[in-house]
Amino acid sequence: MALIERLDNFGLISEDSRRIIHSLYDPLSGTMRNITGGEFNLLTIKDPSAVLGNHWHEFGECFFFLGGGTLFMADRVTGERRDYKFTLGRGVYIPQGIAHALIGERGTMIVSRIEGVFSREKTHTYKLI
Repeated sequence: MALIERLDNFGLISEDSRRIIHSLYDPLSGTMRNITGGEFNLLTIKDPSAVLGNHWHEFGECFFFLGGGTLFMADRVTGERRDYKFTLGRGVYIPQGIAHALIGERGTMIVSRIEGVFSREKTHTYKLI
């Protein structure tokens, strides 16, 4: 598949039994980073029984283009909760501080855009599913 072959040109950020994350910007030249003010990543689901997320971020908003799956979101302050079933190519905006989790089929790809720079120290667990 051409997309997978092109990923070799981008950096592998993280891989575990649930998913693979590739960077979609060149951190050395800052190509996309300077244009967008954030990070673009491609997540590929490896284990359909795994939950991705179950957390919230202090550092900024997120935007996902989902290849499918179900996204769960919750406002930690009001307790309001929303669940969305996604089809290919649908996008969702997640404001800063909103808890989110995702499940999807093996091979599902998600393009994410995170405002600023991802920080594990500013990402907090919040169990949705």
